[in-house]
Amino acid sequence: MQRCVCYSRYAERRASRCLQWQSHRSISFVRSENFVLPTGPLEAPKLPLAEFSENISAVARNAAARKVPIPDLDKLPTLVKETKELRQKGGLLNTRRNVLSDEIKALPASSPEKVRAVAEARDIREQAQKVRHDEIEHQNTCHQIAMAIPNWSHKDVAIGDYSRIKQIAEGGPKPIELDGKRDHTKIAAALGLLDLTSASMVSGHSWYYLLNEAVALEQALVNYALSVASSNGWKMITTPDVIKADIAWRCGFQPREDDAGQTFFVESSSTRAKKVGRRDSGPAAKPTPRDIEDEALVLAGTAEIPLAGLFASHVFKPEMLPMTVVGLGKAFRAEAGARGTQTRGLYRVHQFTKVELFSVTDAESSEQMMETMLSLQTQIIDGLGIPYRVLDMPTEELGASAWRKYDVEAWMPGRGEWGEICSLSNCTDYQSRRLNIQYFGPGRSRFASRTTGGTGHRYKADPLETAQSRREKHLDKHFAHTLNGTAAAVPRLIIALLENGAVFIDGQAVRLRLPQRLRRFWIGCEDRVEWVETGLSLSSED
Repeated sequence: MQRCVCYSRYAERRASRCLQWQSHRSISFVRSENFVLPTGPLEAPKLPLAEFSENISAVARNAAARKVPIPDLDKLPTLVKETKELRQKGGLLNTRRNVLSDEIKALPASSPEKVRAVAEARDIREQAQKVRHDEIEHQNTCHQIAMAIPNWSHKDVAIGDYSRIKQIAEGGPKPIELDGKRDHTKIAAALGLLDLTSASMVSGHSWYYLLNEAVALEQALVNYALSVASSNGWKMITTPDVIKADIAWRCGFQPREDDAGQTFFVESSSTRAKKVGRRDSGPAAKPTPRDIEDEALVLAGTAEIPLAGLFASHVFKPEMLPMTVVGLGKAFRAEAGARGTQTRGLYRVHQFTKVELFSVTDAESSEQMMETMLSLQTQIIDGLGIPYRVLDMPTEELGASAWRKYDVEAWMPGRGEWGEICSLSNCTDYQSRRLNIQYFGPGRSRFASRTTGGTGHRYKADPLETAQSRREKHLDKHFAHTLNGTAAAVPRLIIALLENGAVFIDGQAVRLRLPQRLRRFWIGCEDRVEWVETGLSLSSED
């Protein structure tokens, strides 16, 4: 989604929010005198327009390396300069208008000097209104361009497409050989675990029914991932599946091609009525500026979006960071794509269950948090007994928001290749600037954190200190860093478990070897399940 609207209208539409985070790692809906509440509507994104303008060549190179088109980028420096000049001119006009106002009050009624002063004041007012109008138009155009600018890229990220991936780690048992009979759709058909035909009739292509042990497997994977995250101190949250298009857009979910419909829109009879005379917004349509302005609703593509929105307009005390939560929700993807050997079955679907890790940190701690989150992800995968590798992704795989991205891929012998089962992104302050997520910290707030990887210093504050004492210690507000990572993308994990753990007799799948870690979360019959101790391969061929 890559459209902009006039941000000056946002304040008239947003409702106040009272959600607050009262103390470190705890959620509360009670007001507190020691916390800065998000008392107003969601403000316009705080984009570093001057920084972009001064480094326009670097911005263009970075966008080109990520294959992200930015219309009219070359116009941004001129627009920023003209906006500044208009603001200065408006300030001078207002100053002169105030002087004239004082003079008019002091002059005798009907005097020639007063008549001239009133006429001049009227003329200046008209000039000031036009200058202000031009300034707002310039600001909106600047935001239109700047909102399409992707995050900066980490210096160690390779430039290029998927072929430039760098493997940084591997784990699990030795991969077994490619084997066509291990295709998860064939295994699922033999064991009665999946119904794609009925789902196609009911919902269309790329939808599915899970059946029997597959249902128990989905629930076990969800509870297993939540259990591991919770035991590591991550607080659990269930997220709404329906969100405002504006929130998704601010989080960086922007299709790269004009015809790339990636979003399901939610439409009621009332919203449909509002669109009479406008173009059709089908389930795969991109949002128009009017859609975002009207606060259109969409289905969340990932729990990352509502989790990021949960912290919008929050200002954190230093001791409250890092904030770490694990969310459970459904993910909806309109771009599941044409059916083929690489997308068949459960590999690319329109809806799936997903457990998501999300963290808010100060600017200097996000790189360490990324390694902490990767360790948590591999802890979850190690417990499943499947072969995997960790990749440092190149620029064309980063999307709009990620500064650096790791993907974890599992070996899928039925597909005959590695398949992504989770990802991890450090978005630095890309999302926080758009959602106004900030924290108190020492020193002057700077944009340099996005280009250098972190600024400022960790500050150990007294939990009882007041806003006044913070001001006395010269604490300023800084934009936080956000990170997100998959704890469990259920369909991909089911593929990996079926293709690595199916047991065959005379070429026919008859039962499953599944990791012992899932057993305590299992619901229902275990007659066709053989539990495998942690550290052993799921494959009976080893």
